[in-house]
Amino acid sequence: MDEKCERITLSISINRLCKRSVDDFMSQLVHIDALSGLGKIWSKENFLLYMPGKWTLSLVAYSAHSIAAPDTSKDKTVIGYCIMSEKSPRCAHIHRLVVKTGERSCGIGTSLVKKAIDTTLVSGKYKFLSLKLPQNNKRLFKFYSGLGFFWIFSENSHKFMIATCE
Repeated sequence: MDEKCERITLSISINRLCKRSVDDFMSQLVHIDALSGLGKIWSKENFLLYMPGKWTLSLVAYSAHSIAAPDTSKDKTVIGYCIMSEKSPRCAHIHRLVVKTGERSCGIGTSLVKKAIDTTLVSGKYKFLSLKLPQNNKRLFKFYSGLGFFWIFSENSHKFMIATCE
């Protein structure tokens, strides 16, 4: 692990992204999304859009600049997020997973997905965790496959993948 990644992984925290914290982190979330390269850029309205279970399932990864005031958003830098919702009583869905451009390949995305799996599948609250990704993105397919997701079907240039604890 290089020095940059070692520094990041030592200071990273992953917590639930609740309505209050999304308001606190909004400018950082929109900025990270704009640089993500995911195509359609999410605006404030996208982040605030109601989806069932969103505020209990979504996650934010951040690094704290100050140990003296660890609970204030002004002392935290968002380095990634995972927006999820409940698709059905048995299935949670990852809508968006983004890691800040300069912080990629340091395990942050992996940590976010593992935390998502823990809070949905391992907890027993959901039987499935689903997501969709562009059909031709082999890098993302390999990333999610390595975390236990498997392809279930393709539709309109997207692959749909699912993870389960069974």
